[in-house]
Amino acid sequence: MRRRVSLVTVVVASAAIGALTAPQVHGQVAQSEDQKARVFEVASIKRNAGIDPQQASRILPSGRVEATNMPLRSLIRAAFDTTAAQIIGGPSWLASDGYDIVAKAPADVLLEGPRGMSPQLQAMLQNLLEDRFQLRVHSESRETQAYALLLATDGGRRGPELKVSVANCNVPNVCGIRGGNGDVNYTGVKLAQITASLAGFAAVRAPVIDRTALMDRYDLHLRFNDDTGPNLFTALREQAGLKLQPETTQMQFIVVDQAERPTQD
Repeated sequence: MRRRVSLVTVVVASAAIGALTAPQVHGQVAQSEDQKARVFEVASIKRNAGIDPQQASRILPSGRVEATNMPLRSLIRAAFDTTAAQIIGGPSWLASDGYDIVAKAPADVLLEGPRGMSPQLQAMLQNLLEDRFQLRVHSESRETQAYALLLATDGGRRGPELKVSVANCNVPNVCGIRGGNGDVNYTGVKLAQITASLAGFAAVRAPVIDRTALMDRYDLHLRFNDDTGPNLFTALREQAGLKLQPETTQMQFIVVDQAERPTQD
């Protein structure tokens, strides 16, 4: 099934972090008129010129949204509440060019939803990408191989590295996802954010559905090496008490029809 949509006419519906019973990761719903009109008060986008490959993002209670060294593919993932594996097409730089973004949401905007970013903020990010990157997409429903993220033990015990977070996310540069190359730190994040990041690892490269029913914010230091061990799957089980179980399911994909590098401001 294929239908063309503009960025401001599709939003991924929010879902609880708990087990998903529907066969697709997220349903899609049309934006309200209010969401269509949502834009950031100010927004700056610049190509990241650093040599540090690490990426970071955060949303402050003040409404300030920051992203460091974020590729457009990651921004699309956040805007549409999807996974990297559910984004198809686009130019090669979609995943390689990193961008620094600083934006300010209006005071009346709800910042957080059950899965992380609120639908209002997602709509604003969609509008920003359409305006600055000339992004155009459409959605398709496809049968695909995926993974379900589950608790690894029948008793539902978390692993030693997956801890309920006490981090103060109001403090700058505390919460978020940092690291790479087999050494990743998650601080004060929801399982939806961990799930989305797992889908982008080379050993997975497939949509991941969160079925853990874990609702808190968590800290996790995940260390793995797919060549020398422990590999990602073993590390998840031993360090986080989680497992990835393969399955075939029907999912919505975001297909990139057009994207252009933005003019820096």
